[in-house]
Amino acid sequence: MKNQAVVGGFIPSAGALIQEKKENDLKQAEAQRQKILEREAQLAAADAAAAQRKAEEEAQRNESEASRWAGLVSAAQAMEDFRREEREVYVTPPKGEKPSWWGNLLDTGKGLLGSALSLIGNPTGSWGGSNLAAPFKQGGDPPPPDDNDPPQDDTFWWEKLKNDIQDHWQKTFNKSGTDLTNPLIRPEIDDTPLAAAMNTYIASGINVQYTSTNAPDDKDAGNGPAQVSYNQLNADYGKGYDCNEKGEKCRGYGLGLPGTSPFNDDIAIRAMNNRIQQVIDEAERLGEKNDITIDNTDRFIIAALSQNGAGFDLDDIKQVMKSQTEDGLINWDSYFEERQEGWERKMRDSPNWQDQINNIRSGGDDYNTKFILREFIDEIEVLKEEGYYLPADVDMQRIKELSEGISPSGENAK
Repeated sequence: MKNQAVVGGFIPSAGALIQEKKENDLKQAEAQRQKILEREAQLAAADAAAAQRKAEEEAQRNESEASRWAGLVSAAQAMEDFRREEREVYVTPPKGEKPSWWGNLLDTGKGLLGSALSLIGNPTGSWGGSNLAAPFKQGGDPPPPDDNDPPQDDTFWWEKLKNDIQDHWQKTFNKSGTDLTNPLIRPEIDDTPLAAAMNTYIASGINVQYTSTNAPDDKDAGNGPAQVSYNQLNADYGKGYDCNEKGEKCRGYGLGLPGTSPFNDDIAIRAMNNRIQQVIDEAERLGEKNDITIDNTDRFIIAALSQNGAGFDLDDIKQVMKSQTEDGLINWDSYFEERQEGWERKMRDSPNWQDQINNIRSGGDDYNTKFILREFIDEIEVLKEEGYYLPADVDMQRIKELSEGISPSGENAK
C-alpha cells in the first residue's frame, strides 16, 4: 500500500510538471516569435531609412553635380571675360587718349612698367630706337595674383573649383605664344621697332617651348608656356645661381620675378622677355666695350638661342664675345662649328638619355644651336604670316644657312 501510495502520488505530480513545461515552451516560443517580429520590423525600418538616406544622398549628389557644372561654366566664362579684358588693355588707345590705368601708372612714376607693356602691344612713348625692352622686374608691389597657387582655407568653394580647373588645364596644356601676345600695328612698329621685334621673338620663343613636358614639383625644371623654372623666376635678374667655385659657370640666371608662377600667362611673357633680354643686353655691353658691331641679324640669332634657357645664356654670350669675333663682327660660323664639335664629342663620350633623344630630334646637329635656330625660324615664318613684325635688315637667308651648317655665301657674311 505504501508503495502504491507513492506511485499514486507521483503520477499526478509528473503530469502537472509536463503541463507546466508545455506552457513554458509555448510562452518561450511566443516570446521568440515576438522577438523575430520585432527584429523584422527593425530591419524593415532600417531598410526604409537606408532607402530614404540613399534617395537624399542621390538628390544631394545631383544638386552638387549641378552646382559643380554651374561653377565650371561660371569659371570658364570668367576666364573668357578675363582674356577679353586683357586683350582690350593691350590695344593701343586712340591718339590723344590715355586710359585711366595708364594715367595712374604715369602718375606714380612707373615708367619701367609702362615701357615693358609696349612689348605686348601698348607702347605710348618713344624709346628712341636704341634699347630693347627694359627687363620686367618684380618691384615694391606684391606679385600679381596667381590663380594657379594652392587655394587658401578660406577660399569660397567656387573659387577652389575655378583654381582646380585652371590648375589642371594649364599644367596639362600650355598655351602657344600667339595666344599670349598680339602683333603690333604699324604706328607701334614705327615708334618702337626694337620692341616690336622683341614682341615677335617672345611669341616665337614661347611657340618653340610650350609643347614641352611640365614638372611642377621640380624647382629646377622648366614649366609653363615659356618653360622657365621656379628657381629662375625667384633668382635676382641676371644673377647666376648654383655656380661653380670660380663663378665661371652657373646652372642658370635669374629672371627677377620672385613669388610668381610659370603657369601664369603674363609671367610667361615677362619671363621669356627677361631670358632673351639679359643675353642681348650683355652682347650690346660687350660689343660697345670691345668695338664689336651688334646688328639685327645678331639680335635675331641671340634671341633664337637664348629663348631656350641654359642652352645659351650669359655664360655663352660672354664666350662668343670673347673668342668668336673677327674684324669687329661676331663670327657665328666659327662658334656654331665649335658647338657642333663639342656636341659630337659629348655624344661619343658621355651622352645622357635626354641628349640621346635630342640628338635623334636634331638629326645629329648640335641641339642648342643649329636645331634650336631652325625651330625658331619655323615659328618666325608662321608669325610673319600672321602679321608679326621682323626688321627688314635681318638676313634670313644667312641665318637659314647657319642653321644648316652652310658656309657663308660672301666674304663678310656672318
